Amino acid sequence: MSRVQIIQGKKAVSVDGRPGDNMLDFLRQKGFFVNAPCGGNGTCKKCKVKVQVESAGSEVSEELKTVLACQTPVPDQDCRIQIPDYSGPSMEIETGFFSERDRASASVKEGISSGSLYGAAVDLGTTTVVAKLCRLSDGKEAGIRSGWNRQARYGADVISRVKYIMENQGGLEELCLCARSQIFSMIREMCREQGIEENKVVRLSLAGNTIMQHIFAGRSPVSIAAAPFKPETFFLENEPEKEEDLSFRLEGEGRWPGLEIFYAPCAAGYVGGDIIAGLGAACQWNGSGKYIYLDVGTNGEMVLGSRNGLICCSVASGPAFEGAEISCGMAGLPGAVSGVKIAEDGKSLVLETVGDEEAKGICGSGLIDLLAVLVKTGEVNRGGRLLPPEDAREGGVPDFIVNLLEEDENGNGRLWLTEDHQVWITADDIRKLQLAKAAVMAGIRVMMRLAGTRDKDIEKLYIAGGFGRHLDPDSAAAIGMIPERLKGKIVYVGNGSLAGAAEALESREFREEMVSIQKRCHYLELSGNKIFNDEYLKQMAFMEG
Repeated sequence: MSRVQIIQGKKAVSVDGRPGDNMLDFLRQKGFFVNAPCGGNGTCKKCKVKVQVESAGSEVSEELKTVLACQTPVPDQDCRIQIPDYSGPSMEIETGFFSERDRASASVKEGISSGSLYGAAVDLGTTTVVAKLCRLSDGKEAGIRSGWNRQARYGADVISRVKYIMENQGGLEELCLCARSQIFSMIREMCREQGIEENKVVRLSLAGNTIMQHIFAGRSPVSIAAAPFKPETFFLENEPEKEEDLSFRLEGEGRWPGLEIFYAPCAAGYVGGDIIAGLGAACQWNGSGKYIYLDVGTNGEMVLGSRNGLICCSVASGPAFEGAEISCGMAGLPGAVSGVKIAEDGKSLVLETVGDEEAKGICGSGLIDLLAVLVKTGEVNRGGRLLPPEDAREGGVPDFIVNLLEEDENGNGRLWLTEDHQVWITADDIRKLQLAKAAVMAGIRVMMRLAGTRDKDIEKLYIAGGFGRHLDPDSAAAIGMIPERLKGKIVYVGNGSLAGAAEALESREFREEMVSIQKRCHYLELSGNKIFNDEYLKQMAFMEG
């Protein structure tokens, strides 16, 4: 055995390590979070850590080396591993909310009389987690916390996490503990900050995608990963679950004895409680006009609704829009390029970054803006190819774009966004964005075709989630992610999932309303759907700039 010192932020421990074990697995087992969007397959290059090995028979240590944890064995000598600190108050995670719902017809609160009891509303996303502590007597907010989902160390998407559960004995218990420990830690932090006794928090209302809700509830999501993609439960029960309902026993931070847990109903395996909760909280879902409700993340979930009913579907947009699996992709942290425009003189690119800091990477909104600019200038052609310098120059691409290019090893372009070559985008990155935008647009078009609906019939396009907050409608339309005629009808609703979970925390009537929404949803399965496949191929093309 070797002695391993692990350092992450203010946390440092010294533990025994077995030489040859996979370093990513070893760090996970020791309770450390390492960002690995690809699930440890070596493709995303995000799980970089610094390792310093003590030289044998010498007091002198080797220099720090940066390695991929998923591709590196634990050394056979004593060592130090430094992990990036992914936490911090600078995270830009959506916690706000805007509703067009008629509050006069909003649900009646249950009105728990004791002002000393509290509940927590939770938005459990694939990428991020938000928890809000509320007083149950009047719904007053007592605190809010957000952070990146610690399950990201098992993969950026839900399929990677289901795969982990399938391939590892005790995998479900491990991921369930991961989710509960993180959320309960957030609640404990808020209790300490506000001077609230933990046993006064008696209720939790949670909304998330179907797989995330299954994992938190300790139910197997494995059936959702394969046809016919049917979940073990749709969470239609109106009675709360308790810790003793789990099929296994959790220890430590994963426990909250006596807590009542309500889950938002799920429409299908890939249209979850986050959509139902957000739809109920954000708008008059059964009003007279036609609308589309869209939440784009690792999956693109969408609903086409009117008083005549609801059609919903889900597309695999992948984690590209969240910056994962993109060469220089990152979340909306300080230094992330969040906007890209052509300067007024038409001779350069103007970059906007989160916090106005020096560019360190690029997040989802910046990727869409950049792609829109590249399509407009002809640097990305109709088929989605990022042109190399010579082809770009011959094709009339502006010099200020050509000057940022170099040819890669496959004869495609690579574009540098910064002079120090710290931020760039590749042809492979463009391809991932192309696949994602085509999937979202194809889903919208297939729903509309089934409903006999045209662009002019849609009164509003509701966009939920943190991604929508920074989305430029012109850029989204320019790359073919949303219909051009709908870009002026966008309503940003913010975190609809959290808002719906908070309303369900306080109102039985709203919980019953969510069940009604679920029962009116007609789920459109797109896997193997010829109409969707044909539309998807059609939407792969970019319009000429």
